[in-house]
Amino acid sequence: MKTKSLIAAALLAAGVISAQAASYTVYLTGSTAFRGIIYSTLTSPGTVLNSPSVLPSGTGSGAGSVVFEGTLVGSGDSYTIVASWTGSEAGIASTVGTTISQSLPLDPNGAGPYNLPGAPVTGFLAPPYTSATTFSSGIAPDLTMADTSQAVSLTKSPALTPFGIVGIVTFEWLKGKNSAPDSSWTDLNNVTHPQILFALAGTQPASFFTGKAADSDVVAVVGRNKGSGTRVNCLLDDAYGVNTAVDQYAANSSYPGATPGALTFGAIGMAVFTEVGNDGFDSGSGVANSLQCDLNGTGGLLIGYAGLSDASTAIAGGAKALTLNGVAESNGAIEYGEYSYWGHENMYGSVTLNPGVNAFANALKTGIATYMTANGYGSVAANQDIAIPTAAMHATKTGDTGYPFPD
Repeated sequence: MKTKSLIAAALLAAGVISAQAASYTVYLTGSTAFRGIIYSTLTSPGTVLNSPSVLPSGTGSGAGSVVFEGTLVGSGDSYTIVASWTGSEAGIASTVGTTISQSLPLDPNGAGPYNLPGAPVTGFLAPPYTSATTFSSGIAPDLTMADTSQAVSLTKSPALTPFGIVGIVTFEWLKGKNSAPDSSWTDLNNVTHPQILFALAGTQPASFFTGKAADSDVVAVVGRNKGSGTRVNCLLDDAYGVNTAVDQYAANSSYPGATPGALTFGAIGMAVFTEVGNDGFDSGSGVANSLQCDLNGTGGLLIGYAGLSDASTAIAGGAKALTLNGVAESNGAIEYGEYSYWGHENMYGSVTLNPGVNAFANALKTGIATYMTANGYGSVAANQDIAIPTAAMHATKTGDTGYPFPD
């Protein structure tokens, strides 16, 4: 046996025979704001995976659950990456193996508290991955994407395996649709950090934002729940306090009895506001949908925060972007420190990782940078890209907090 092993090793070294390829399944969760970049990176042939395929068939970049298959570039090992995007904070908590508790006193189906959906991940898509509704439960994530670091998260320990910052994730403030704008809607085009501090704590008159006494509409914030990195970045950007309760609202939304604790959007149409307190949506799509509801005649005005992909959806449906401290969101404004609402996109692995997951994580980190650079992310100052390569930045933040400053 020893002689045969030595012969095999010699033949392997000489390239006469090949090492047997391994197969790995990697469970990936985390940021909904960054999932579009992950999708594009993993479906770009030769970037991370050779000849990648996506399941279920027809699944797009905005899906909450998706499966990627292919061989890892440079190794030939076969990979199945099962992704469930539940939010950055939910992803960190789930990868640690804990929950995020949310008290929901405004839920008519019960007083709570509930564990937020996604922490832990309630289910990854199950083999053979042909259906978007067939799930396997009780599976812990191997990797998670997070819009901020674990150091400022709701789940600071035990320490996950850090793979570092893979890019900059971008966000924007918006106001909701109004088909017959009144003066309150027309005059509100900018929000400042001090104004946001008060708006997050409770409704404010539009005059508080516009400085015009006649603007009497009630302004309410629509946003995300505690599982969201978009929310954490918002609270950090405004120095509000990550653990400080907010008072948020939603349009045309409810808590179905069948899914306690899950705020569910109904349908785009005339807006009916619901106070949800410290809760919010699992995904930015709920914020985008609420902002597309028509505010005409309600006497109310929704403002909301979202990643750039969801913001674009909301704007296409009638919402309008707001400037922050007088500055419009753009690649250039972020890269040179003029616009502050953005986050460092981190990748974390579970506390212990097998070699296959570790190899994939390193390939994905490199692949994200390669994909964004090759496709010009951040290269046009006036554009609004959903993410920016770290190499394009000329400003930084101390950790995840504070205002940007030149680096």
